[in-house]
Amino acid sequence: MNVDNIKQFEINKDTLGYLLNNFITTRKLTETLASKVKPEDQIPQSMEDCSPLKWHRAHTTWFFEEVILKKYSLNYHVFNKDYSYLFNSYYETLGKVNKRSNRGYILRPSVDEVTKYRSYVDKYIIDLFKKISPKNIKIFCELIELGIAHEEQHIELIQSDILNLYSKNIIVPVFDKDIKIKKNNCKEEWIHQKGGIIDIGHDNNKFGFDCEGPKHEVLIKPFKISSKLVTNGDWKQFILDKGYQRTDLWLSDGWSLIRNNRINAPLYWEKKENNWLNANFSGKKEVDDDEPVSHINYYEADAYARWCKKRLPTEFEWEYAAKNSITNKNSTILDLFGSVWQWTSSYFMPYPNYKPYRGSLGEYNGKFMSNQIVLRGSSYTTPYNHSRISYRNFYYPHMRWMFSGLRLVENI
Repeated sequence: MNVDNIKQFEINKDTLGYLLNNFITTRKLTETLASKVKPEDQIPQSMEDCSPLKWHRAHTTWFFEEVILKKYSLNYHVFNKDYSYLFNSYYETLGKVNKRSNRGYILRPSVDEVTKYRSYVDKYIIDLFKKISPKNIKIFCELIELGIAHEEQHIELIQSDILNLYSKNIIVPVFDKDIKIKKNNCKEEWIHQKGGIIDIGHDNNKFGFDCEGPKHEVLIKPFKISSKLVTNGDWKQFILDKGYQRTDLWLSDGWSLIRNNRINAPLYWEKKENNWLNANFSGKKEVDDDEPVSHINYYEADAYARWCKKRLPTEFEWEYAAKNSITNKNSTILDLFGSVWQWTSSYFMPYPNYKPYRGSLGEYNGKFMSNQIVLRGSSYTTPYNHSRISYRNFYYPHMRWMFSGLRLVENI
């Protein structure tokens, strides 16, 4: 279970203290989310792409048990041998995998038993911080940080999956009425990007997934990028102009998808008389024109861009503009992070000289580099520590239950 291309640590007491604190904080955040959801709501699976909250809680625990404790804790005894199968997501090299579509059928362990499982594994991980042997301390730190990042991914997935589950109820439950989405009613500006031969990718000084590197040069031609995300109000104009009925705006696969599934608005939107409502963490409310449009698939984003006579950025253009925005205090590019993920036009492919993690962890990203599209930025449900310029999120083009929106660019 070795990895050789994660952040290279300078191991000291501060390193261990930082990681221990981050581990505890991240694990508590998952449980804080779970505390807002009734036990009976942690078991159902709303669709195959989603997973029950109980499963998320167990799977993230399985990761620490399988990847770290079984190998590096000399006195560790597995909590339950059946969990190795029940909560293995897709690591074929670690044993049999329970089909994703079966996750909602897992009635045992109970929610309470999963809570005990999490506490059990946490105790051994915390204990291992004190007892890890000097020869294993480097790989231990690397795997702990990977496990934390893995759980941060699931913290966002928990929220997208809960929203999908709740939205399918006539009486939409309230998950968290205090969650606020950034609004933007500022005037749109088009920010010039001069381009050139640009360094793209993770710099390896801090944590990054294997797919974020290595850093390499790409040629970017001059372009302009919008200062703001596309909003719900913008999207309503697209609908009013019969954007979902115009074949000239759609890629062939996208047109087939929206016709076969009768899609005429973003996911969770519902027309009531003359108003659009949408399901969100507060229940169901009227669509706010100043909030960024969310829960759209790649085909919808691409069609909207064509309607505007603009286009989606490549992932390299997005990263280049984001770097410029951060280094330029006068930049007016808004909401690159913490609002919605932004579709790009780039396929999720390996960078030149891509080097996957060794061993079973090589299955983490590399085997998904087929027919998926990159999204950049982060959403309002993304843990703060999980947002970075080089991060490459990816989904199939038809998917839209995640917090996905768009930002436009134009050629010069």
